Amino acid sequence: RSNRFERMFDGAHLFSDEELAPTENLDFHDNVILNCGDDGIETDGVGSNCRIYNNVFSNVLTGISVAPAALGPTYILRNTILDWRTVRSSEGEDGFFHGYPIKLNHAMRESPWTSWGFLYQNTFRSEWPDVDGFQFSYYWYYWTNIVSRNNIFAGTRYAMQNVDDRCPIDFDYDD
Repeated sequence: RSNRFERMFDGAHLFSDEELAPTENLDFHDNVILNCGDDGIETDGVGSNCRIYNNVFSNVLTGISVAPAALGPTYILRNTILDWRTVRSSEGEDGFFHGYPIKLNHAMRESPWTSWGFLYQNTFRSEWPDVDGFQFSYYWYYWTNIVSRNNIFAGTRYAMQNVDDRCPIDFDYDD
């Protein structure tokens, strides 16, 4: 808690890579994460009953990567993620990789899926040109049981973009 992470590729990696030894009962809160080359926080791996709350992110490609955050639950509460950006990339359909506040996607169906993620009362806002407030990533989809409540999603292209509905999210009372 109460740390500042700045000018790193990834700000923090929180979860274990071992299914037999998951990260459990972790609180990551009241931190400031600025100017990261990729993810502000990665929960990529295996975790259970972990909470990420009251953090501020700015100028990141992705605010919080939950890709995959297996077992669950992972709680993402009252964070502010600002100004995620776009970078040139050969992987993007238009020659760019459009960043987003929360990344749920991962590439392999065989590995554990992102499961039981709860996004409550977060503010996601970017003024970077041509980004979405929330995006269902373009071709990697393996998540289940994601719940979003009382969040604000604001981008400069779309508030929300979904190119496929194979792994839905339960949205309610979001703006």
